[in-house]
Amino acid sequence: MLQYEAGDDARATAQCDQRQQPMWSVGAGVRARRAERAVPVEPFTAGVFIATMTAEIDEFAEHGHPWSEIVNE
Repeated sequence: MLQYEAGDDARATAQCDQRQQPMWSVGAGVRARRAERAVPVEPFTAGVFIATMTAEIDEFAEHGHPWSEIVNE
């Protein structure tokens, strides 16, 4: 019998979510502290980052990679 036929997939997902709660609560504290420091964005660096990411996406797409792989990269 497959996991989803037995209803185990929903149960396993709920159990996994319960195990990960501490991880998500730590993230909330980290995000709350971000406002404490104002980090300026360097326009040139941001532009180079975006250009590089766009070029990578275009290159993968031109070579026939599936979008799921492109997004994962």
